[in-house]
Formats: sequence, structure tokens, C-alpha cells
Amino acid sequence: MNNSVKEVQMAQLSPLMESVLSNGGTVDLTVTGNSMFPMLKHRVSRVRLAAADSLTKGDIPLYRRDNGKFVLHRIVEHNGDSYSCCGDNQWYLETGIRKDQMIAVVTAFARGTRWVSCSDPFYGFYWRTWVAVRPVRRLIFGGFGRIKRAVVRLLG
Repeated sequence: MNNSVKEVQMAQLSPLMESVLSNGGTVDLTVTGNSMFPMLKHRVSRVRLAAADSLTKGDIPLYRRDNGKFVLHRIVEHNGDSYSCCGDNQWYLETGIRKDQMIAVVTAFARGTRWVSCSDPFYGFYWRTWVAVRPVRRLIFGGFGRIKRAVVRLLG
């Protein structure tokens, strides 16, 4: 078995991925970016994607913005025919995301060798808590930043 890794841009991978998903398959990808930290870590975490047939609050869809950029963020609101999403490491909502922009949904994730299903009850507690604190994340993240800077100043 060949375990070599090749980095491919999503725009190149997307047609093949959509073909696999439309035939009932799943796709495993390594995450890039920090917007879903602490759950997903840049170039460390992996996600397992399946077709995005029905989406609800808490799901993490892979969607394509109108500008062509691919994004993996959590659904925090479902407003009739559109969704509002937010990265776990962010506090502002991206609104007006349409169903036709949705490519896939995360069904499991891994940091290391252990895969966690998105139907796991502990994960359910995590995402519900994280969505609930979204309005105060800016204060939380800012507070941690100030504490870290103070410690660095104290310890040199």
C-alpha cells in the first residue's frame, strides 16, 4: 500500500470528490486552515465527508462560496432556504448560504488515529455548547489573548 501524500487544490479535487459522493461514497480530507479550531487542527485533523442530503444545526458542511472558495464551517442557523454558518474559531456569522452551494457534510473527524463520529453523544454536547457560546466567543478569545500576553511579559 502506498502511503505517500499528495497535496491537491480543492478546485482540482472537487469534480472527482463530487462524483464519489453522488455515488454514495465517502471522501477523507486533511483540514487546512484554523477556522474550525479547537475541534479541527490545521494540517493535522482529517474529516470524512458524505453527500449533503439533509442538513441541520450543528452539521459541518463543505460548501463553495460564490467567489469559488471552499469552506468547512458549522451550521448555527437554518433560515428556510438558506443557512448561517460560523467557524468554531470565529464569532461572526456567514449568512445566506444556499443549499446549492453545499457539497458534502462531515460525518466523522480524526486528530491522529482515532475517528469520532458526528453522531457521538460527547461530540453532540461539544457542538451544542460551542454554538451556545458563539455570541461571547470574541470576549473569550480576547481574554485568553490578553492573559497570554501578560504571562509572556511577566516571564520574559
